[in-house]
Amino acid sequence: MLENKILELIENEDKRKPLTDSDIAKLVNTTREYITQFRTEKNINNSRQRKESILYSDIKEIIIEDKDISDRQLCKRLSILGYDISRYSVSQIKKSIISEVFLQNAAEKSNLNKDQPKNFITVKSVVDKDGTEINNSSNIDNSNKGDKSNTNYLRNIIGYHGSLKNAISQAEAAVLYPPHGLHTLLLGASGVGKSFFAEAMYNFAISSSHFDKNAPFVLFNCADYVDNPQLLLSQLFGYSKGAFTGAITDKVGLVEKANNGILFLDEVHRLPSEGQEILFYLLDKGKYRRLGETENGRTANVMIIAATTEDPKSSLLLTFRRRIPMIIELPSINNRPVNEKYVLIKSFFSQESARVGKEITIRYEVIRSLLLYNCPGNIGQLRSDIQVACARGFCNSLSNNSNEVAIDIKDLPKHVPLEILSVKDRELVSEDIFNEDLVVNPNDVVTQKSKDDRYMLPDGIYSNIEEKYYKLEKQGLSKDEINKILWSKVEFNLSKFAKNIESNMFFPKEELKNIIDEKY
Repeated sequence: MLENKILELIENEDKRKPLTDSDIAKLVNTTREYITQFRTEKNINNSRQRKESILYSDIKEIIIEDKDISDRQLCKRLSILGYDISRYSVSQIKKSIISEVFLQNAAEKSNLNKDQPKNFITVKSVVDKDGTEINNSSNIDNSNKGDKSNTNYLRNIIGYHGSLKNAISQAEAAVLYPPHGLHTLLLGASGVGKSFFAEAMYNFAISSSHFDKNAPFVLFNCADYVDNPQLLLSQLFGYSKGAFTGAITDKVGLVEKANNGILFLDEVHRLPSEGQEILFYLLDKGKYRRLGETENGRTANVMIIAATTEDPKSSLLLTFRRRIPMIIELPSINNRPVNEKYVLIKSFFSQESARVGKEITIRYEVIRSLLLYNCPGNIGQLRSDIQVACARGFCNSLSNNSNEVAIDIKDLPKHVPLEILSVKDRELVSEDIFNEDLVVNPNDVVTQKSKDDRYMLPDGIYSNIEEKYYKLEKQGLSKDEINKILWSKVEFNLSKFAKNIESNMFFPKEELKNIIDEKY
Protein backbone atom coordinates (compact mmCIF):
# COMPACT_ATOMS: atom_id res chain seq x y z
CA MET A 1 0.00 0.00 0.00
CA LEU A 2 1.34 3.44 -1.00
CA GLU A 3 0.75 5.10 2.38
CA ASN A 4 2.55 2.34 4.27
CA LYS A 5 5.49 2.58 1.88
CA ILE A 6 5.78 6.34 2.46
CA LEU A 7 5.68 5.90 6.22
CA GLU A 8 8.29 3.16 6.02
CA LEU A 9 10.64 5.35 3.98
CA ILE A 10 10.39 8.20 6.50
CA GLU A 11 10.83 5.82 9.45
CA ASN A 12 13.98 4.27 8.00
CA GLU A 13 15.54 7.40 6.47
CA ASP A 14 18.94 8.76 7.46
CA LYS A 15 17.94 11.13 10.28
CA ARG A 16 20.87 13.40 9.51
CA LYS A 17 19.93 13.61 5.84
CA PRO A 18 16.17 13.08 5.73
CA LEU A 19 14.25 12.55 2.52
CA THR A 20 12.57 15.55 0.95
CA ASP A 21 9.06 15.34 -0.44
CA SER A 22 10.62 15.25 -3.92
CA ASP A 23 12.88 12.34 -2.93
CA ILE A 24 9.97 10.33 -1.56
CA ALA A 25 7.80 11.11 -4.59
CA LYS A 26 10.45 9.68 -6.91
CA LEU A 27 10.87 6.54 -4.80
CA VAL A 28 7.15 5.73 -4.75
CA ASN A 29 6.42 7.05 -8.25
CA THR A 30 3.97 9.83 -7.35
CA THR A 31 3.91 13.65 -7.24
CA ARG A 32 5.58 15.91 -4.70
CA GLU A 33 2.21 17.56 -4.07
CA TYR A 34 0.71 14.22 -3.03
CA ILE A 35 3.55 13.57 -0.57
CA THR A 36 3.22 17.05 0.94
CA GLN A 37 -0.52 16.62 1.38
CA PHE A 38 -0.12 13.13 2.87
CA ARG A 39 2.61 14.29 5.27
CA THR A 40 0.50 17.25 6.37
CA GLU A 41 -2.56 15.07 6.99
CA LYS A 42 -0.45 12.68 9.07
CA ASN A 43 1.13 15.58 10.99
CA ILE A 44 4.64 14.60 9.88
CA ASN A 45 7.30 17.34 9.84
CA ASN A 46 9.09 18.25 6.62
CA SER A 47 12.70 17.22 6.01
CA ARG A 48 14.20 20.41 7.49
CA GLN A 49 12.18 20.13 10.66
CA ARG A 50 13.05 16.45 11.05
CA LYS A 51 16.75 17.32 10.83
CA GLU A 52 16.82 20.34 13.16
CA SER A 53 16.87 18.79 16.62
CA ILE A 54 19.63 16.29 15.99
CA LEU A 55 21.77 18.76 13.99
CA TYR A 56 22.09 21.34 16.78
CA SER A 57 22.74 18.60 19.33
CA ASP A 58 25.52 17.05 17.21
CA ILE A 59 27.26 20.39 16.62
CA LYS A 60 27.12 21.29 20.29
CA GLU A 61 28.59 17.91 21.28
CA ILE A 62 31.51 18.36 18.87
CA ILE A 63 32.24 21.90 20.07
CA ILE A 64 32.14 20.95 23.75
CA GLU A 65 34.60 18.16 22.95
CA ASP A 66 36.91 20.52 21.03
CA LYS A 67 36.12 24.21 21.61
CA ASP A 68 39.00 25.32 19.32
CA ILE A 69 37.83 23.32 16.32
CA SER A 70 37.94 25.28 13.05
CA ASP A 71 34.92 25.77 10.82
CA ARG A 72 36.53 23.61 8.14
CA GLN A 73 37.20 20.77 10.58
CA LEU A 74 33.70 21.06 12.00
CA CYS A 75 32.20 20.81 8.48
CA LYS A 76 34.33 17.74 7.88
CA ARG A 77 33.13 16.10 11.11
CA LEU A 78 29.51 16.83 10.20
CA SER A 79 30.06 15.47 6.70
CA ILE A 80 31.35 12.23 8.19
CA LEU A 81 28.19 12.04 10.28
CA GLY A 82 26.14 12.37 7.08
CA TYR A 83 25.17 16.04 7.03
CA ASP A 84 25.19 18.23 3.94
CA ILE A 85 25.52 21.76 5.32
CA SER A 86 27.38 24.89 4.21
CA ARG A 87 30.41 26.25 6.06
CA TYR A 88 28.62 29.60 6.54
CA SER A 89 25.74 27.93 8.38
CA VAL A 90 28.14 25.84 10.44
CA SER A 91 30.04 29.00 11.39
CA GLN A 92 26.86 30.75 12.57
CA ILE A 93 25.69 27.79 14.65
CA LYS A 94 29.17 27.43 16.15
CA LYS A 95 29.23 31.10 17.22
CA SER A 96 25.82 30.76 18.83
CA ILE A 97 26.80 27.65 20.79
CA ILE A 98 30.10 29.17 21.96
CA SER A 99 28.22 32.28 23.17
CA GLU A 100 25.65 30.10 24.92
CA VAL A 101 28.29 28.02 26.71
CA PHE A 102 30.33 31.11 27.61
CA LEU A 103 27.32 32.84 29.16
CA GLN A 104 26.33 29.73 31.08
CA ASN A 105 29.84 29.41 32.51
CA ALA A 106 30.00 33.12 33.35
CA ALA A 107 26.66 32.92 35.12
CA GLU A 108 27.78 29.92 37.17
CA LYS A 109 31.05 31.59 38.18
CA SER A 110 29.26 34.77 39.20
CA ASN A 111 26.62 32.81 41.14
CA LEU A 112 23.94 34.99 39.59
CA ASN A 113 20.67 34.91 41.42
CA LYS A 114 18.02 33.35 39.21
CA ASP A 115 15.75 36.34 39.81
CA GLN A 116 18.40 38.88 38.79
CA PRO A 117 17.74 40.44 35.34
CA LYS A 118 20.02 38.97 32.67
CA ASN A 119 20.98 42.03 30.68
CA PHE A 120 23.04 40.36 27.99
CA ILE A 121 21.33 37.16 26.94
CA THR A 122 22.37 35.73 23.58
CA VAL A 123 19.26 34.28 21.99
CA LYS A 124 19.89 31.47 19.53
CA SER A 125 18.68 32.53 16.10
CA VAL A 126 20.74 30.40 13.74
CA VAL A 127 19.90 29.91 10.09
CA ASP A 128 20.74 26.59 8.43
CA LYS A 129 21.71 26.69 4.75
CA ASP A 130 18.14 25.84 3.80
CA GLY A 131 16.99 28.98 5.63
CA THR A 132 15.63 27.22 8.72
CA GLU A 133 16.18 28.90 12.06
CA ILE A 134 17.52 26.42 14.59
CA ASN A 135 15.88 26.31 18.05
CA ASN A 136 14.19 29.70 17.81
CA SER A 137 11.04 31.21 16.36
CA SER A 138 11.56 33.74 13.62
CA ASN A 139 10.60 36.69 15.80
CA ILE A 140 10.27 36.21 19.56
CA ASP A 141 11.42 33.28 21.68
CA ASN A 142 8.33 31.49 23.04
CA SER A 143 10.07 30.63 26.30
CA ASN A 144 10.39 34.30 27.16
CA LYS A 145 6.88 35.33 26.20
CA GLY A 146 5.72 37.97 28.63
CA ASP A 147 9.13 38.15 30.36
CA LYS A 148 10.81 41.21 28.93
CA SER A 149 13.76 41.01 31.34
CA ASN A 150 15.04 37.84 29.65
CA THR A 151 14.59 38.90 26.01
CA ASN A 152 17.12 40.72 23.86
CA TYR A 153 14.76 42.02 21.20
CA LEU A 154 17.60 43.22 19.00
CA ARG A 155 19.17 39.79 18.81
CA ASN A 156 15.83 38.26 17.86
CA ILE A 157 15.80 40.22 14.60
CA ILE A 158 16.30 38.05 11.52
CA GLY A 159 19.84 38.70 10.33
CA TYR A 160 21.47 39.16 13.75
CA HIS A 161 24.09 36.53 12.92
CA GLY A 162 24.48 37.82 9.36
CA SER A 163 23.77 41.05 7.52
CA LEU A 164 22.56 42.99 10.59
CA LYS A 165 25.22 41.87 13.05
CA ASN A 166 27.19 45.14 13.00
CA ALA A 167 24.03 47.26 13.04
CA ILE A 168 22.70 45.41 16.09
CA SER A 169 26.03 45.73 17.91
CA GLN A 170 25.91 49.48 17.27
CA ALA A 171 22.32 49.67 18.49
CA GLU A 172 23.17 47.83 21.73
CA ALA A 173 26.07 50.19 22.34
CA ALA A 174 23.88 53.24 21.69
CA VAL A 175 21.18 52.11 24.12
CA LEU A 176 23.60 51.12 26.90
CA TYR A 177 25.76 54.24 26.70
CA PRO A 178 25.48 56.18 30.01
CA PRO A 179 23.61 57.97 31.27
CA HIS A 180 20.65 57.76 28.89
CA GLY A 181 21.85 56.34 25.58
CA LEU A 182 23.32 57.92 22.44
CA HIS A 183 21.11 59.74 19.95
CA THR A 184 20.96 57.57 16.83
CA LEU A 185 20.31 58.08 13.12
CA LEU A 186 19.02 55.11 11.11
CA LEU A 187 19.79 55.19 7.38
CA GLY A 188 18.22 53.02 4.71
CA ALA A 189 15.83 52.91 1.78
CA SER A 190 12.08 52.82 2.28
CA GLY A 191 10.87 49.49 3.65
CA VAL A 192 14.16 48.14 5.06
CA GLY A 193 12.70 47.99 8.57
CA LYS A 194 13.88 51.20 10.25
CA SER A 195 10.70 51.58 12.32
CA PHE A 196 10.82 47.96 13.46
CA PHE A 197 14.53 48.34 14.30
CA ALA A 198 13.83 51.48 16.37
CA GLU A 199 11.13 49.66 18.36
CA ALA A 200 13.53 46.76 18.93
CA MET A 201 16.05 49.25 20.34
CA TYR A 202 13.38 50.56 22.70
CA ASN A 203 12.38 47.06 23.82
CA PHE A 204 16.04 46.22 24.38
CA ALA A 205 16.42 49.40 26.44
CA ILE A 206 13.55 48.29 28.68
CA SER A 207 14.66 44.65 28.94
CA SER A 208 18.24 45.66 29.77
CA SER A 209 16.93 47.73 32.70
CA HIS A 210 18.83 50.71 31.29
CA PHE A 211 15.53 52.54 30.95
CA ASP A 212 12.66 52.49 33.41
CA LYS A 213 10.11 49.76 32.62
CA ASN A 214 7.47 52.46 32.09
CA ALA A 215 9.66 54.63 29.85
CA PRO A 216 7.62 55.91 26.89
CA PHE A 217 8.24 55.20 23.21
CA VAL A 218 6.77 57.94 21.03
CA LEU A 219 6.65 57.60 17.24
CA PHE A 220 6.34 60.65 15.00
CA ASN A 221 6.44 60.65 11.20
CA CYS A 222 7.63 64.07 10.08
CA ALA A 223 6.23 63.45 6.56
CA ASP A 224 2.66 63.54 7.87
CA TYR A 225 2.90 67.30 8.30
CA VAL A 226 5.42 68.20 5.61
CA ASP A 227 3.04 70.71 3.97
CA ASN A 228 2.31 72.46 7.25
CA PRO A 229 5.58 73.25 9.12
CA GLN A 230 3.78 75.17 11.88
CA LEU A 231 1.50 72.22 12.63
CA LEU A 232 4.50 69.89 12.53
CA LEU A 233 6.38 71.96 15.10
CA SER A 234 3.32 72.30 17.30
CA GLN A 235 2.86 68.52 17.31
CA LEU A 236 6.50 67.96 18.15
CA PHE A 237 7.12 70.67 20.74
CA GLY A 238 3.59 71.68 21.77
CA TYR A 239 2.30 75.24 21.83
CA SER A 240 1.18 77.88 24.27
CA LYS A 241 -2.21 79.55 24.38
CA GLY A 242 -2.42 82.30 21.76
CA ALA A 243 0.60 81.09 19.77
CA PHE A 244 -1.52 81.16 16.60
CA THR A 245 -5.15 81.49 15.55
CA GLY A 246 -7.07 78.62 17.09
CA ALA A 247 -4.59 77.99 19.92
CA ILE A 248 -7.12 78.53 22.70
CA THR A 249 -5.30 76.36 25.26
CA ASP A 250 -1.78 75.12 25.98
CA LYS A 251 -0.84 71.84 24.33
CA VAL A 252 1.74 69.25 25.37
CA GLY A 253 4.09 68.19 22.54
CA LEU A 254 5.55 64.79 21.76
CA VAL A 255 8.96 65.75 23.15
CA GLU A 256 7.36 66.29 26.55
CA LYS A 257 5.42 63.02 26.26
CA ALA A 258 8.68 61.16 25.46
CA ASN A 259 10.47 62.51 28.56
CA ASN A 260 12.71 59.82 30.13
CA GLY A 261 12.08 57.59 27.14
CA ILE A 262 12.70 57.41 23.40
CA LEU A 263 11.33 59.67 20.66
CA PHE A 264 11.44 58.08 17.20
CA LEU A 265 11.41 60.63 14.37
CA ASP A 266 10.72 58.86 11.10
CA GLU A 267 11.58 60.64 7.84
CA VAL A 268 13.44 63.26 9.86
CA HIS A 269 14.67 64.93 6.64
CA ARG A 270 11.12 66.32 6.33
CA LEU A 271 11.68 68.38 9.47
CA PRO A 272 12.11 72.04 8.41
CA SER A 273 15.29 73.92 9.27
CA GLU A 274 13.55 75.74 12.13
CA GLY A 275 12.50 72.42 13.63
CA GLN A 276 16.02 70.98 13.26
CA GLU A 277 17.45 74.01 15.04
CA ILE A 278 15.01 73.66 17.95
CA LEU A 279 15.73 69.95 18.09
CA PHE A 280 19.47 70.67 18.03
CA TYR A 281 19.07 72.79 21.16
CA LEU A 282 17.18 69.93 22.83
CA LEU A 283 19.97 67.47 21.94
CA ASP A 284 22.67 69.90 23.03
CA LYS A 285 21.19 71.37 26.23
CA GLY A 286 18.23 69.15 27.03
CA LYS A 287 16.03 72.23 26.73
CA TYR A 288 13.25 73.30 24.36
CA ARG A 289 10.31 75.68 24.12
CA ARG A 290 6.76 75.30 22.98
CA LEU A 291 5.58 77.18 19.92
CA GLY A 292 4.75 80.73 21.00
CA GLU A 293 7.14 80.73 23.97
CA THR A 294 10.12 83.09 23.98
CA GLU A 295 12.37 81.32 26.47
CA ASN A 296 13.85 77.82 26.54
CA GLY A 297 12.63 77.12 30.02
CA ARG A 298 11.49 73.54 29.52
CA THR A 299 13.69 70.47 29.93
CA ALA A 300 13.34 66.90 28.67
CA ASN A 301 15.53 63.82 29.05
CA VAL A 302 14.92 62.12 25.72
CA MET A 303 16.92 59.68 23.60
CA ILE A 304 16.28 60.53 19.95
CA ILE A 305 16.21 57.83 17.27
CA ALA A 306 15.79 59.42 13.86
CA ALA A 307 15.38 57.71 10.49
CA THR A 308 15.82 58.90 6.94
CA THR A 309 15.87 57.55 3.40
CA GLU A 310 17.97 60.51 2.23
CA ASP A 311 21.66 61.39 2.35
CA PRO A 312 21.96 63.15 5.73
CA LYS A 313 24.68 65.47 4.42
CA SER A 314 22.27 67.03 1.95
CA SER A 315 19.03 66.82 3.94
CA LEU A 316 20.03 67.63 7.54
CA LEU A 317 21.71 70.67 9.02
CA LEU A 318 25.36 70.20 9.99
CA THR A 319 24.69 71.42 13.54
CA PHE A 320 21.91 68.85 13.87
CA ARG A 321 24.03 65.98 12.45
CA ARG A 322 26.86 66.73 14.85
CA ARG A 323 24.60 66.04 17.81
CA ILE A 324 23.77 62.52 16.60
CA PRO A 325 26.90 60.46 17.30
CA MET A 326 25.58 57.01 16.31
CA ILE A 327 24.75 56.36 12.66
CA ILE A 328 23.42 52.91 11.71
CA GLU A 329 22.79 51.88 8.12
CA LEU A 330 20.35 49.06 7.34
CA PRO A 331 20.84 47.10 4.08
CA SER A 332 18.24 46.68 1.36
CA ILE A 333 16.64 43.26 1.07
CA ASN A 334 18.41 42.61 -2.24
CA ASN A 335 21.74 42.97 -0.41
CA ARG A 336 20.84 40.44 2.27
CA PRO A 337 21.75 36.72 2.07
CA VAL A 338 19.21 34.47 0.40
CA ASN A 339 18.81 32.36 3.56
CA GLU A 340 17.73 35.47 5.49
CA LYS A 341 15.21 36.26 2.77
CA TYR A 342 13.82 32.75 3.12
CA VAL A 343 13.34 33.13 6.88
CA LEU A 344 11.63 36.51 6.34
CA ILE A 345 9.28 34.96 3.78
CA LYS A 346 8.49 32.06 6.09
CA SER A 347 7.87 34.44 8.99
CA PHE A 348 5.45 36.63 7.01
CA PHE A 349 3.47 33.65 5.75
CA SER A 350 3.29 32.34 9.32
CA GLN A 351 1.91 35.67 10.50
CA GLU A 352 -0.77 35.55 7.81
CA SER A 353 -1.60 31.98 8.81
CA ALA A 354 -2.24 33.25 12.34
CA ARG A 355 -4.45 36.07 11.02
CA VAL A 356 -6.44 33.72 8.76
CA GLY A 357 -6.64 31.00 11.38
CA LYS A 358 -5.84 28.36 8.76
CA GLU A 359 -2.86 26.32 7.64
CA ILE A 360 -1.19 27.78 4.55
CA THR A 361 0.67 25.70 1.96
CA ILE A 362 2.98 27.75 -0.25
CA ARG A 363 4.06 26.09 -3.47
CA TYR A 364 7.73 25.65 -4.28
CA GLU A 365 7.52 28.00 -7.27
CA VAL A 366 6.03 30.79 -5.13
CA ILE A 367 8.90 30.69 -2.64
CA ARG A 368 11.40 30.67 -5.47
CA SER A 369 9.78 33.69 -7.13
CA LEU A 370 9.72 35.66 -3.87
CA LEU A 371 13.39 34.86 -3.27
CA LEU A 372 14.41 35.93 -6.76
CA TYR A 373 12.36 39.00 -7.63
CA ASN A 374 13.75 42.50 -7.49
CA CYS A 375 11.96 44.03 -4.51
CA PRO A 376 12.51 47.82 -4.65
CA GLY A 377 10.22 48.41 -1.67
CA ASN A 378 12.34 46.07 0.45
CA ILE A 379 10.93 44.15 3.43
CA GLY A 380 7.81 46.32 3.53
CA GLN A 381 6.92 45.47 -0.06
CA LEU A 382 7.78 41.80 0.42
CA ARG A 383 5.39 41.65 3.34
CA SER A 384 2.63 43.42 1.41
CA ASP A 385 3.08 41.20 -1.64
CA ILE A 386 2.76 38.12 0.57
CA GLN A 387 -0.43 39.52 2.12
CA VAL A 388 -1.92 40.07 -1.37
CA ALA A 389 -1.10 36.46 -2.30
CA CYS A 390 -2.67 35.20 0.93
CA ALA A 391 -5.85 37.23 0.33
CA ARG A 392 -6.15 35.65 -3.12
CA GLY A 393 -5.42 32.19 -1.76
CA PHE A 394 -8.02 32.73 0.95
CA CYS A 395 -10.66 33.53 -1.68
CA ASN A 396 -9.79 30.29 -3.45
CA SER A 397 -10.04 28.31 -0.22
CA LEU A 398 -13.60 29.55 0.22
CA SER A 399 -14.47 28.40 -3.30
CA ASN A 400 -12.94 24.99 -2.63
CA ASN A 401 -14.55 24.75 0.81
CA SER A 402 -11.09 23.95 2.19
CA ASN A 403 -9.78 24.28 5.74
CA GLU A 404 -6.35 25.23 4.42
CA VAL A 405 -5.10 27.95 2.11
CA ALA A 406 -2.88 27.05 -0.84
CA ILE A 407 -0.76 29.74 -2.51
CA ASP A 408 0.08 29.14 -6.18
CA ILE A 409 2.20 31.23 -8.54
CA LYS A 410 -0.94 32.84 -10.02
CA ASP A 411 -1.83 34.24 -6.60
CA LEU A 412 1.22 36.51 -6.47
CA PRO A 413 0.89 40.15 -7.56
CA LYS A 414 1.68 40.42 -11.26
CA HIS A 415 4.82 42.50 -10.71
CA VAL A 416 6.55 39.71 -8.73
CA PRO A 417 7.27 37.28 -11.61
CA LEU A 418 7.96 40.26 -13.87
CA GLU A 419 10.81 41.50 -11.65
CA ILE A 420 12.88 38.35 -11.32
CA LEU A 421 16.56 39.13 -10.78
CA SER A 422 19.39 38.20 -13.16
CA VAL A 423 20.39 34.68 -14.18
CA LYS A 424 23.44 34.99 -11.92
CA ASP A 425 21.21 35.71 -8.93
CA ARG A 426 18.94 32.77 -9.77
CA GLU A 427 21.88 30.44 -9.32
CA LEU A 428 22.04 31.50 -5.65
CA VAL A 429 18.70 29.82 -4.98
CA SER A 430 19.60 26.16 -5.08
CA GLU A 431 18.06 23.03 -3.63
CA ASP A 432 20.21 23.70 -0.55
CA ILE A 433 18.00 26.64 0.44
CA PHE A 434 14.65 24.87 0.08
CA ASN A 435 13.45 21.89 -1.89
CA GLU A 436 9.76 21.44 -1.22
CA ASP A 437 6.49 23.24 -0.60
CA LEU A 438 6.37 25.29 2.59
CA VAL A 439 3.60 24.58 5.10
CA VAL A 440 2.92 27.05 7.94
CA ASN A 441 0.40 26.88 10.76
CA PRO A 442 -1.35 29.54 12.89
CA ASN A 443 0.75 28.65 15.94
CA ASP A 444 4.13 28.57 14.18
CA VAL A 445 5.45 31.93 15.41
CA VAL A 446 5.04 34.45 18.18
CA THR A 447 5.24 37.86 16.54
CA GLN A 448 6.23 41.22 17.93
CA LYS A 449 3.47 43.70 17.12
CA SER A 450 4.83 46.94 15.73
CA LYS A 451 3.34 50.36 16.41
CA ASP A 452 4.08 51.21 12.78
CA ASP A 453 1.64 49.05 10.81
CA ARG A 454 1.77 50.88 7.50
CA TYR A 455 2.71 47.65 5.68
CA MET A 456 -0.13 45.63 7.21
CA LEU A 457 -3.47 45.16 5.47
CA PRO A 458 -6.53 45.81 7.68
CA ASP A 459 -7.04 43.19 10.39
CA GLY A 460 -10.59 42.52 9.23
CA ILE A 461 -9.74 41.88 5.58
CA TYR A 462 -10.10 38.08 5.72
CA SER A 463 -13.32 38.08 7.72
CA ASN A 464 -14.76 40.71 5.36
CA ILE A 465 -13.85 38.67 2.30
CA GLU A 466 -15.47 35.61 3.87
CA GLU A 467 -18.63 37.54 4.79
CA LYS A 468 -19.06 38.90 1.27
CA TYR A 469 -18.39 35.48 -0.26
CA TYR A 470 -21.20 33.81 1.66
CA LYS A 471 -23.59 36.69 0.95
CA LEU A 472 -23.02 36.22 -2.78
CA GLU A 473 -23.35 32.48 -2.40
CA LYS A 474 -26.78 32.90 -0.79
CA GLN A 475 -27.84 34.88 -3.85
CA GLY A 476 -27.40 31.70 -5.88
CA LEU A 477 -24.25 32.72 -7.77
CA SER A 478 -21.77 30.07 -8.88
CA LYS A 479 -18.29 29.83 -7.42
CA ASP A 480 -16.73 31.21 -10.59
CA GLU A 481 -19.14 34.15 -10.62
CA ILE A 482 -18.47 34.88 -6.95
CA ASN A 483 -14.71 34.79 -7.43
CA LYS A 484 -14.93 37.08 -10.43
CA ILE A 485 -17.14 39.63 -8.65
CA LEU A 486 -15.36 39.49 -5.29
CA TRP A 487 -11.79 39.49 -6.49
CA SER A 488 -12.35 42.17 -9.11
CA LYS A 489 -13.39 44.45 -6.23
CA VAL A 490 -10.20 44.00 -4.26
CA GLU A 491 -7.40 42.84 -6.58
CA PHE A 492 -6.54 46.20 -8.11
CA ASN A 493 -6.43 48.01 -4.79
CA LEU A 494 -4.52 45.26 -2.96
CA SER A 495 -1.90 45.24 -5.70
CA LYS A 496 -1.77 49.05 -5.62
CA PHE A 497 -1.28 48.94 -1.87
CA ALA A 498 1.68 46.57 -2.27
CA LYS A 499 3.21 48.33 -5.27
CA ASN A 500 3.07 51.81 -3.75
CA ILE A 501 5.31 50.66 -0.90
CA GLU A 502 8.15 50.97 -3.42
CA SER A 503 7.78 54.74 -3.70
CA ASN A 504 6.92 55.28 -0.02
CA MET A 505 3.36 56.27 -0.99
CA PHE A 506 1.06 54.52 1.44
CA PHE A 507 -2.40 53.67 0.15
CA PRO A 508 -5.12 54.62 2.68
CA LYS A 509 -6.30 51.43 4.39
CA GLU A 510 -9.79 52.81 4.85
CA GLU A 511 -10.20 52.65 1.08
CA LEU A 512 -9.46 48.93 1.23
CA LYS A 513 -12.05 48.45 3.94
CA ASN A 514 -14.64 50.42 1.98
CA ILE A 515 -14.03 48.37 -1.15
CA ILE A 516 -14.36 45.11 0.71
CA ASP A 517 -17.36 46.26 2.73
CA GLU A 518 -19.34 47.95 -0.03
CA LYS A 519 -22.71 46.50 -0.95
CA TYR A 520 -23.04 44.49 -4.13
